[in-house]
Amino acid sequence: MWIHSRLYKDISAGTHTFEIRCNNYDGELKLSELGSASVLLVRELDNAADKVSQGVDIYGGTLKIVNGIAEHWYDMTEYETTLTVSHGSIEITEFLGYSAINDDAWFTCRPVVNGSWVGTVGGLGFGSAEEEGVDHQPYGDKRFGIWHRRRIYTGFQPGDYTISLECYSNGDTYFGGGIGIGTFTARDVQLLGDI
Repeated sequence: MWIHSRLYKDISAGTHTFEIRCNNYDGELKLSELGSASVLLVRELDNAADKVSQGVDIYGGTLKIVNGIAEHWYDMTEYETTLTVSHGSIEITEFLGYSAINDDAWFTCRPVVNGSWVGTVGGLGFGSAEEEGVDHQPYGDKRFGIWHRRRIYTGFQPGDYTISLECYSNGDTYFGGGIGIGTFTARDVQLLGDI
C-alpha cells in the first residue's frame, strides 16, 4: 500500500484543486484493486495556531541504510526536526521507504525525542518497542516497501524538543531511507480531554 503524509508551506491563499499523480520507473504499473478506494485528505493549518515542524529527506542520490546489519538501530538524522510544545502532546507521522528485507525478516522504526527513544520520555513510559506498538513491517520478498506510522504521544512538559527517527531490522543487507523518499512531521496538539 502507498500511503504518504506531508506538510507543504507557502501555498497562496484561495481555493485550490488537489489530485494524486503516480510515477513508475519500470515498464508496467498496476494501480488499485477492484472495490478498493483511494483517498486524498487535505487540511489547512494555521501558522500561528498550529505548531508544526517537519524533517524532509532531500534527494541526494544515496540511501541512508546500505547493506544494513541485523539488530542495529540506525539514526535517521535526515528526518530530524525541532518542535516547540505547549499542549503536552505531540503527533508524529513517519514516512520512508525500505527495500531488500530478507525473507521472513521485518523492518521497523520508532521516534526519538532529545536523543532518547520516545518510550523512555514523556508520560507513557513504554518498556519496549513492542509494548509501544511499533509494528514490525513484514518482509516483502526483497521488494520495495513503505514505512508509515502516525501516533500521538502525551505527557510532555512545555518547551523545545528535537525529534528524530531510528530504524531497525532483524534481517541483514537491507536498505532504507534516503534518495528523497520520506518525511517526518511533528505537531503540537491539544487533546479534547485537556481542554
